[in-house]
Amino acid sequence: MERKQIQNEVDKTLEVFDQLQRVEGNPYLMTRIKARLEKEQPVSRTVLALRWVALVTLIAINSLTIFYWLQQDESSATTGYEIVASTYQLDQSVSLDDLLNP
Repeated sequence: MERKQIQNEVDKTLEVFDQLQRVEGNPYLMTRIKARLEKEQPVSRTVLALRWVALVTLIAINSLTIFYWLQQDESSATTGYEIVASTYQLDQSVSLDDLLNP
């Protein structure tokens, strides 16, 4: 009984799809879209200037970062292991190799 009721509901739902009419779109829509895409939009001088400023700033920041990274003294640099060891007060005499290869 339950299956017949479900099947009837499914059939009713599918009948609704059979009664739907196809919706027609605007025939000139694609022409309008193509015309808008092909239309050249001039870029203002302000936008061009802002692009150049952003590019120069980005290059300058990257150059400074690389310069300071190369100038960093390797002996003063701490590794991630040393930071974790000091944070959790671990014995720093144990090396990473000792932990990985017991």
